[in-house]
Amino acid sequence: MSQLYSSPESPYFLVRKNRMDDARKAMSKLTSVDVRMRLSNILASIENEVNQEKDSSLLECFKGCDRRRTWLTTVIMAAQPLAGSFFLISYATYFFELAGMSTTVAFKLSLGQQAGGVIATVCSWVLISNLSTRAIFNSGMLVCTLILAIVGIMDVIPGYSSGSAIAWIQCAAIVFYNLAYQASIGPICFVIQTEIPSMRLRGKTIAMASAANAIINLLCAIAVPYGMNPDAGYLRGKLAFVFFATSLLVTIWSYFCLPETKGRTPEQLDYLFEMVTPARKFKKYNFTKIENDGGDSIAHDVGTTPADSAMHSCLTSSQTSLEKSEEVSV
Repeated sequence: MSQLYSSPESPYFLVRKNRMDDARKAMSKLTSVDVRMRLSNILASIENEVNQEKDSSLLECFKGCDRRRTWLTTVIMAAQPLAGSFFLISYATYFFELAGMSTTVAFKLSLGQQAGGVIATVCSWVLISNLSTRAIFNSGMLVCTLILAIVGIMDVIPGYSSGSAIAWIQCAAIVFYNLAYQASIGPICFVIQTEIPSMRLRGKTIAMASAANAIINLLCAIAVPYGMNPDAGYLRGKLAFVFFATSLLVTIWSYFCLPETKGRTPEQLDYLFEMVTPARKFKKYNFTKIENDGGDSIAHDVGTTPADSAMHSCLTSSQTSLEKSEEVSV
């Protein structure tokens, strides 16, 4: 919290508020590239979005390329409970007791699980800085899906009994699940959900995705206790098969549909979504530098579509606006 006061404001927010001097200072703290070029691209991206759509109602989230972005953001946030986090993390202590552990042992296992989760979250900072978001999410989903299968299979093995070696393996798998989840799916979903929506609809898109997450968690809060309680479903680890199915579906979906957003600027992502670029081509899509009318280099794609012309027009206009703002500041 103490670092918030020294953190620079978002250049996009400052440009939207027409605070160009503040945007220039904030950008200089965040990047070592040509600040003038980056501000020009930000202006172009904002102007392009405004020119494309004048409205910003909830219905706009389901129109054009924003429909795909809304769908991606919603599924990403729904992936957290669908991957079994509510079952294997929120009810871990109760599960340990059902597996035959004493109250003391179950409590200690739960403390160890939560401590491991904190360490895994810290490790995720390193992973997010060095690996692609798509790789972290897909690998995390795969590992969590496999662990769900192990927890379910352990529960149906002949000879399973409370406190047995099989039950201990099952509990150990749950502890390891938390490590894998907190190092991947847990934090990376919040990173991806802020990068995929367009800037104009980001707040509304994230709100709908968060609502979907909350609704699924609510359903889990109703169904999971019923499925676990001895006087009700008493499924114990067999309940993992339900989440194995949902987690497997999300894993398959993410492999084919989740685009790579790391290293892309908001304006580049806008372009890629507008061009309906396949998810697995986002990472390798070739952007280069072109010369605008004033001779300044600006980042853009090499294509020659109508969208190229529109973006180039916005870039030229933004360069002019930026030059005027610099003249006024001088």
